[in-house]
Amino acid sequence: MAEPNGRDKNGANGSTQVIAPRAARTDIAHFVDNPDLPNIIELKHVHKTYDGGKTWTIQDLNLVVDAPPENGRFICILGKSGCGKSTMLRYIAHLDSPTSGEILINGKPRGPHTRVGMVFQRYSNFHWYSAVKNVALPLLYQGVPKNEAYDRAMAMLEAVGLAEHAHKYAGDFELSGGQQQRVAIARSLISNPKILLLDEPFGALDGVTRHDMRILLAKLWETMRCTIVFVTHEEKEAVFLGDEVWVMAPRPGRIVGRHLICLRYPRDFETMKKPYFMDKVAELQQQLLDTVQQAAREAAEEQKQPASGVVPQNEPVAMEAAPESAAVVSETASTPPT
Repeated sequence: MAEPNGRDKNGANGSTQVIAPRAARTDIAHFVDNPDLPNIIELKHVHKTYDGGKTWTIQDLNLVVDAPPENGRFICILGKSGCGKSTMLRYIAHLDSPTSGEILINGKPRGPHTRVGMVFQRYSNFHWYSAVKNVALPLLYQGVPKNEAYDRAMAMLEAVGLAEHAHKYAGDFELSGGQQQRVAIARSLISNPKILLLDEPFGALDGVTRHDMRILLAKLWETMRCTIVFVTHEEKEAVFLGDEVWVMAPRPGRIVGRHLICLRYPRDFETMKKPYFMDKVAELQQQLLDTVQQAAREAAEEQKQPASGVVPQNEPVAMEAAPESAAVVSETASTPPT
């Protein structure tokens, strides 16, 4: 089965590519680079440690996001907490740097002027500004005339369904959580970025609002066709949104699975009732469970390893002693001789 847009990177059945790490755990994931498509995002030999190399949050991570011109991709990064999903997004956004490795955006080293938008899990609006001013801020900082900036901001608010709330303050007192995230998404898209990063943006929302936001985001992507990298820990969310899902495992952070999602857009509530959708969710759930169990086994094995200088029980030990330090003790003596 090929993808809806005609791409088929995995042969005849084309639905899943599972990447097994090497035994030494140094080659975390290296996806085959398609020479016929331009590379949008590249991570090359990325490492991250916070303790000088004793433990690695991410170790030798290699991946490529490629896409046809003007078409974009919707990549969902799925994994449990602590596997390095958000860390990887921060590297792409130039908000943090790895210990070593290279991050390329459109074939060039990332920099402060790289056009990348980002939406965080926590609300990031300026609550003392109105919704429309929040959305217009990127244009105003770029020197766009105020009238033009506000006109474009209003159009973007209309696209996310917030035109009637444009002049409300973008904080908890006047906008709900879902509305605040719509403002953040509109602000991230106002400059027409080629890459949009979303770090679990719907995690704090109730179930109904979360589903509404998923539908909205999928529709926006169909219209704008930028490349989206969306971090989540929910299998259903990943399958519903992504045209591809990458599964991350911890200890250290690595990609262990790459799944093409063969569901046509637009996607709606009926999408979630399809047998293919439910089968794909179950497949991802099983792979995540496997990664958690594997991490638990490795942690248990590490605890069994003796600390430096500690001799395991029942192991022979070679000892040396100077003759003058030796003493003969009677078996019946209760205390050693002085």
